[in-house]
Amino acid sequence: MNINVEPESSPAATNPAPTSRWRRLFRAWHWPTDPKQRLWARLSVIIIIGAILGGVIWAVIRQSNNKTADDGNDNGAKIAEEVAAPTTVNSVLDGLAYDAALAGRRPIAVMVENHPDARPQFGLSRASVVYEAIAEGGITRYMAIFGPQDTERVGPIRSARTYYIDWATEYNAIYTHAGGASNALEKLRTGILNDIDQQNPPTMWRQRRAKESSEHTLYSSTIKLRDYAIAKGWSQAIDVAGWTFVADARPEADRLAAATAKTVTIPWSSASFQTAWTYDATKNVYLRALASKSDTDAATNEQLSATNLVIQVMNRKEITAAGKTVGDLTLYGSGDAWVVKGGQFVKGTWKKEKEKARTRYYDGAGVEIPLIPGRTWVSVIQPNITPAIQ
Repeated sequence: MNINVEPESSPAATNPAPTSRWRRLFRAWHWPTDPKQRLWARLSVIIIIGAILGGVIWAVIRQSNNKTADDGNDNGAKIAEEVAAPTTVNSVLDGLAYDAALAGRRPIAVMVENHPDARPQFGLSRASVVYEAIAEGGITRYMAIFGPQDTERVGPIRSARTYYIDWATEYNAIYTHAGGASNALEKLRTGILNDIDQQNPPTMWRQRRAKESSEHTLYSSTIKLRDYAIAKGWSQAIDVAGWTFVADARPEADRLAAATAKTVTIPWSSASFQTAWTYDATKNVYLRALASKSDTDAATNEQLSATNLVIQVMNRKEITAAGKTVGDLTLYGSGDAWVVKGGQFVKGTWKKEKEKARTRYYDGAGVEIPLIPGRTWVSVIQPNITPAIQ
């Protein structure tokens, strides 16, 4: 009878010799025994190790970048501030600060009528300069000079006259009108200015208010006018010899105490066209009334105002052009003028040497009168019209 006896276990079998760390890693690397499973296991290990190493490298780089940013924080903030800050310059049209691109735009001059049926007009509150003079029959007409500011509607637009064309040449403006007196159209045909007439359909439209007649219904926008000029390839750069502008730093109380021109009245031809300007010391502007009513911009419903009022006396005569009687002004030389600003006025003279030269205003000592930054309204009257300044 055979009896199988189990051998006694030896200490070596019970407590196997310790396996080295590298040996265990080697065994783990070769586990499991199936080749495909072993391949996926190895890929997993590689991915995990790569992720750990990537995290360490990213942390080191981030710490280095943070240190660099902290070291140059002041310079970086200054550069960012300089980039964010817009570049502004003072417009030669009104002396106010605008974005450089807006201040450098070529002016657009728009003829706007002032017949009672055309009131209130649109867009005048966005003009940098406004000229007012009698056209015919005692009816005044405006020419608005637009530069940095736009208006989506301006008008009603009316016809050209020679003296408005001459004033527009002082700005090398794009001149906008609806036809004109024959001598005015003849002057435009010489190419003295780029002009936009009502025959340019992309720029103007008719829009009736109440029962007004068709001659009071023509409008445009400075945006459309500028787009048209760009499409035509006309220069868009400003080319103007500006007036002198000096800010008025006086406190309101001082301005009011020293005011010698709190109201300015221009009778023009009749009560229907009489204008009255009232000084607002708080805003340091003159508020406009027309025919004893507040004169407003129909586009914004705000009362029209001007920082500077210029009253210019010019001789006028009536001439016949193509069978129609039109006005003719003595545009060159010199004459009487008043400059009203900041609640005060200066009696002086205007001077214009030649065509395209800028009209300038001088005090009794022959020194050019500086204007206050803001809108300027130029009223051109005849010797028989006497303004009242009080």
